[in-house]
Amino acid sequence: MDSHEAIQDPSIRMAVENAVTQCDHYVLAEHFEDAARKMLVKVEEKKALLEQYEKIRLYGWQSHNLKSRTSVLIRKYEQAAQSNMRHASSQRQKAHEFEGQYLRHDSL
Repeated sequence: MDSHEAIQDPSIRMAVENAVTQCDHYVLAEHFEDAARKMLVKVEEKKALLEQYEKIRLYGWQSHNLKSRTSVLIRKYEQAAQSNMRHASSQRQKAHEFEGQYLRHDSL
C-alpha cells in the first residue's frame, strides 16, 4: 500500500495538503495513529480467525480459500498500519519543525 492509498478520504487528503500550523500537523498525526491502531485491531481479529480456521476440519477449496483470504487481509491491514504510522511520523516531524522555527525567531 503506497502513501496515497493510505489517505483514501478526500477530506483527509485535503487536510494534509492544506496543513499549515503546528496544531494542524498534530491533529493529522493523531488521526493517522488512530487509523493505525484500528488496523492493528483488525490484524489481531484476523489472526484469531485464521487460528480458528486451522482448528476447524475444513477440506478442499473451502479451507484453502478461507485461510488464503484471511492471510491476505492480515498482510493488507499490517501494511495499512505501517503506512498510517509513517504518515503520523511525518506529520509529527512537521509539527516539531514549527517548534524549531519559534526558537530561532525568539533568539533574534
